[in-house]
Amino acid sequence: MAIFDASTSTVAIKLNTPAIGMFNFWLGTPNVLDFGQITAFTPTVFAARDAATGYRVTWEGIGLSYAGGEPSGTIKAFSMVNSAGAPVYRFSGFELWITTDPDADLPVEEMMNIVLAGNDQIRGGSASDVLSGYAGNDSLFGGAGNDSLSGGAGNDTLDGSLGADQLVGGAGSDTYIVDNAGDRVLDLNAAAAEIDTVLAGVSWTLGVNVENLQLTGSAALNGTGNAAHNLITGNAAANTLSGDAGNDTLNGGAGNDLLIGGTGNDTYVVDAVGDRVTETSTLATEIDTVQAAVSYALGANVENLVLLGAAALNGTGNAANNVITGNAAANTLDGGAGNDVLIGGAGTDRLTGGIGNDVFRFAAWTDLGLGTARDVITDFTRGQDRIDLSLIDANAALAGDQAFSLVTTGFGTAAGQVRYAGGIVSINTDTDAAAEYEIQLIGTVPTALGATDFVL
Repeated sequence: MAIFDASTSTVAIKLNTPAIGMFNFWLGTPNVLDFGQITAFTPTVFAARDAATGYRVTWEGIGLSYAGGEPSGTIKAFSMVNSAGAPVYRFSGFELWITTDPDADLPVEEMMNIVLAGNDQIRGGSASDVLSGYAGNDSLFGGAGNDSLSGGAGNDTLDGSLGADQLVGGAGSDTYIVDNAGDRVLDLNAAAAEIDTVLAGVSWTLGVNVENLQLTGSAALNGTGNAAHNLITGNAAANTLSGDAGNDTLNGGAGNDLLIGGTGNDTYVVDAVGDRVTETSTLATEIDTVQAAVSYALGANVENLVLLGAAALNGTGNAANNVITGNAAANTLDGGAGNDVLIGGAGTDRLTGGIGNDVFRFAAWTDLGLGTARDVITDFTRGQDRIDLSLIDANAALAGDQAFSLVTTGFGTAAGQVRYAGGIVSINTDTDAAAEYEIQLIGTVPTALGATDFVL
């Protein structure tokens, strides 16, 4: 690990490769005596100073040996620039030219991978710096100037800070911090397992190979995705988030946001009554979902609605075939037109299927109640709508998943029996005559229900 930080007095470099060549320290500013403390050099071998122009450093065995009598102190800054085609590493007034021993058979790039292996912190100064992290999970900070930052391998964080910076990521899940419209992000690795993120204090459009975008600060910014599966998150202001292609998740955060989806199965997170969702794709094969922490009615081209939080919310469908799922509170769900599935969840829910062949689904015992705590279905039509109990084990005392049985007589003689009479669906889980759970039908109440009116 190497740490190059204006606030850190120690640079720790651990080396485990023997006899890999040499490099030279060249004194750039003689009156600056802040080369810094260096630890974990084993063994430490001092040799003669290499003339008046610098200090010779060689790798001997396992560790580092170097020549020169530089005083200890604090490294003030670190940056990288090119000098005559060779990498130059600057320590706030000292310059480090890296060369290799002709007999060592080790390129400069490989030497720097060893020197900067581990989790490094590298900070630039006020000039236009070039910083490279190489291997490890590195943190690079450009400072002022138009900087060029390259993370190399590892899960790196690249922050150009002031100026129009270029941030280049390699292998690993990298984080890019941008605060200037002139910043550029280049992620060179297309591995699907890597999740790269841009934290943007300006409006931003994701480039290739970057998956996530999070808007920062308090300004009303815009965020746009790419063809990948993006997670785009707004800040507390009114944002416009556009997913483009891919299965995207758009979360506006606080503020009245506009969420625009493209092709793909998109998810919209709505947490303010002023949020708006626009799904631009009309493909029938796509399933788009709104997750709402407020009462919500689905707009065009969106199929599913899931209510979040603990408040008693309302959820309303559209003309498509919707799946509408409530939260744990008392919800009012209305499917509208289409063949809808309504899942009230826990709480005393009021369910209206609307036009179409609708399914009222109860997914767990906690979705059911008794007496005044029972769910109410307002518009059940026999031969058209169905009550679905198939996801509940009718008899937990037996191994496996038991189906319910519909009876007209002998209710209460066995666990898992269902009976309908007088607008009440009664459900028994033991062997007495009293129902443990109920569902109430109101409106035009059927006189009888058959097995085809249920999914048992």
